[in-house]
Amino acid sequence: MSGITELFKRFRQTLTDYVRWQIGDVSDAEDILQDVFLCLTLQRDAEEIENVGAWLWRATRNRIIDYRRKRRAGRLTDEKEDRQTAPEDAPEMKLLRKLMWQQLEEALAELPEEQRKAFVETELKGKSYQQLSEETGVTIATLVSRKHYAKQRLRQRLRNIYEELIMDKE
Repeated sequence: MSGITELFKRFRQTLTDYVRWQIGDVSDAEDILQDVFLCLTLQRDAEEIENVGAWLWRATRNRIIDYRRKRRAGRLTDEKEDRQTAPEDAPEMKLLRKLMWQQLEEALAELPEEQRKAFVETELKGKSYQQLSEETGVTIATLVSRKHYAKQRLRQRLRNIYEELIMDKE
């Protein structure tokens, strides 16, 4: 196990700095690194790992992702509880709703006309693809495709505001 000790000495500071930079919490960074090195020591074929440094970086990155997922899941649970106790007509909810609708309108205005129409008519006005197809003469498959591309663009365009307002960006 002296090989593990040498690896720990060699990579500890760099990995600690990286984890702290990613998550900002010193004690959580130390916990993550302990977990990474524990996993390395528990590897049955640790001697067969060709590039242990790369393995450590990958394992560390994966632990950071796991850490963020757990935190995000906890925040989502807290947000659900907050939403259940916060009245819908609270000023902050009204402001948030107004801001989201403004951003959606701006994002919709940036879409090509065909995509915007497919999205607005089916999502916001509640029309079926069949109804819209009969009104426009466009096939259902084409309408589905247009809406799909519209949703992709809207997700991409609205992702930043969602992360800033809803996910409490890390």
